[in-house]
Amino acid sequence: MSESAKSVKILVVEDDRDEAELLCDLLQEHGYQSIHAASAEAALTTLADSDVDVVVSDVNMPGLSGID
Repeated sequence: MSESAKSVKILVVEDDRDEAELLCDLLQEHGYQSIHAASAEAALTTLADSDVDVVVSDVNMPGLSGID
């Protein structure tokens, strides 16, 4: 794991809890910090409160889509 990976914070936006946990665990195994948001609305709140480097988002979710 490189030092640069440790400083990268990734926001995972996924309404399926099992898929989100799997992806977050995988990212953490590779040394990345990960944050989970269960909806696009929750992701917007997280983005307002935290600095993140990358967003990985499900596109088809109830309410706002991952593209919104």
